[in-house]
Amino acid sequence: MVRCSDVASAPLASIQALDYARVLDEFRVRGGRHAQLSPSERTPLPEGYAKWRFDEPLCDHVGTCHESSVAASPRTRHSTRSAENYSAWWRAHDALAALARRAGRPGLVFVGDSISESYLGSSMLAPCRRCAGVPNALAAEMRRAFGESLVVAISGDQTQHVLWRLENGGFSPQLRAGRSVVNVHIGTNNLGAGYLPHDAALGVHAVASWLLERTGSAVLVNALLPRSDHDPPRVRKLCPPRCNARGEPFRSFAPAIDKTNRLVADLVQRLRTRHGPRVAYADCGAAFVRADGQVDAQLMPDMLHPNALGHTLLLRCLRPHLLALKQFANGTAGRVQTSLDRT
Repeated sequence: MVRCSDVASAPLASIQALDYARVLDEFRVRGGRHAQLSPSERTPLPEGYAKWRFDEPLCDHVGTCHESSVAASPRTRHSTRSAENYSAWWRAHDALAALARRAGRPGLVFVGDSISESYLGSSMLAPCRRCAGVPNALAAEMRRAFGESLVVAISGDQTQHVLWRLENGGFSPQLRAGRSVVNVHIGTNNLGAGYLPHDAALGVHAVASWLLERTGSAVLVNALLPRSDHDPPRVRKLCPPRCNARGEPFRSFAPAIDKTNRLVADLVQRLRTRHGPRVAYADCGAAFVRADGQVDAQLMPDMLHPNALGHTLLLRCLRPHLLALKQFANGTAGRVQTSLDRT
């Protein structure tokens, strides 16, 4: 096991920033525009979106949600906080899709939400203070084995948003034809929006299934990390439908995360019956929990996103799983048939 003291002494600051991060600068949003994107690479936004209401909850008190966790959907007024947030998501998608087209066939791809986007040092492609040192941690832990990694993750995304991005340019034809190792870390925002664990788990399964059936990649599905939200009323507002056996609000997201992870682990095991060891599951949450059961603020200062030290621990936990899957990416485990082979 890696001790926090060991990681803290590692020369993270001396690791040169990812070359990929510099490439990303070409596409960063500056002054509200799509920097360096051609007109054909920019998604036109609906007329009048600035006047939409963005204050309606995504899921209602009986658990009915405006977006299905298993059906591809872009962000809507129900899953964004404001008109600015809505337009920023589309700009981020366009920029990451452009990067995916230019990425060729990377050895390692990160698919997910803000936890994975931290490897770019950004949140919705805007500079991110909490992400300081995280790109360096990725370089230190993964570059030697995988080269430059591709990150196709956007802050705040849920499973249905990842599905939509994958289907609409987030995973380019070159990526689909390649044999990368894909790390999938998604689902915590579904819980935060009011989805029940069953629906969140099915959404994670849908993302993994899409990658396994439509690409030649090997897939590592991550368990959701523990979280301890600063705002307990947020958890209370989710009851109903998320209530304990007595019909009372939970005091934290921990029960929902634990249940989701159990369901996801079972669903991944079912995927293995069809796809074999090309898909795997990794639960790295224990590294972020103190002996008293609380989230370790030294690793997650905001109780949701790992900092550079936390990401180093996370990556070191993931690395043996990713390396085991790498044999499929480099072809040493034999040809794996996908839907690409059957079409």
